[in-house]
Amino acid sequence: MLSYSRDSYFEALKIRDVRDVTTQWQRGNVMKRSRDVIISQILDICVKGASKTRIVSQVNLNFRTINPYLDLLTKNGLIDVKKEQTLIYETTPRGLDLLDNFKQIQSELSST
Repeated sequence: MLSYSRDSYFEALKIRDVRDVTTQWQRGNVMKRSRDVIISQILDICVKGASKTRIVSQVNLNFRTINPYLDLLTKNGLIDVKKEQTLIYETTPRGLDLLDNFKQIQSELSST
């Protein structure tokens, strides 16, 4: 199972060090993540259940920008919201299928 951790994100950008990210960003050489990549990261984080705070920190978004993604994923049945002490977001079987498709596409694109 592929992971969209911070290290794999930097690796995908061919950046080996966090300091390089700052330099690349200042030069304008870093591409923004696509909506699909952000969605796949959210689905991956929510596989075992995650709070909004955990999602925000691991996807590296802020609370204002994460809400439209969570709304979209919830409305399309890709994540469920469970009320515990806090709201917990969990990837549904349909979301897992989509995540597998994302990973397969990423794998195909990175092998070419």
